[in-house]
Amino acid sequence: DQPLDGVARYAAFLKWSEEGLLLEPFYHLNVWEMRFVLQGASPDSDYVWARENVPEEFQKPDRIGGAVFNMVTFTGGQPVKKRGLPYTLENIHLYGGVCGAFCTFGSHATTAFGVPATAVGQPGHC
Repeated sequence: DQPLDGVARYAAFLKWSEEGLLLEPFYHLNVWEMRFVLQGASPDSDYVWARENVPEEFQKPDRIGGAVFNMVTFTGGQPVKKRGLPYTLENIHLYGGVCGAFCTFGSHATTAFGVPATAVGQPGHC
């Protein structure tokens, strides 16, 4: 995996903001809050996929985080990694997972809409 280019990530979000693809809070974030949008490790294609696939009912600042419970199945194990598939939001949606998959999907789907979020791991709990 290549590290993400920070300037390219910024440029992508600038473009998406100019296209009106992000939710309203994005346009009022300060620098400290903005880092919780731009820091995600997903490729830009994951953010595009999320904006195209998250159900409209969740595309609101106060609901976006809940999309994960509608879109990811708790399956036990790590089905995406066991299949040798890329760890993308689409594959997490298709194959489910455990806590890490929920955390990744939820935080990255949220930031895809310009709402600050971050994944917090808890090793050894499941």
